[in-house]
Amino acid sequence: MARVTVMAVNIEQIMPSESVTANPLIGPVPMANRNNAEIRVVILESQMVMKARSYPAWMLACGEFPLRSSSRMRS
Repeated sequence: MARVTVMAVNIEQIMPSESVTANPLIGPVPMANRNNAEIRVVILESQMVMKARSYPAWMLACGEFPLRSSSRMRS
């Protein structure tokens, strides 16, 4: 009988942040047209919400699953 190894997957990703370089000729405010990091965070969050909302409907269509699944119950 072969053993199946299950590994946890880390779904958290490090999002890029705006880099501000100190320059005495300009103020401490970063450029207004460079907001790629914020856009990426919003897109990722909206994708997470979309997946979270579709998952319960899929579970309901497949039927009920037991609360715990043991190898002793299956053999």
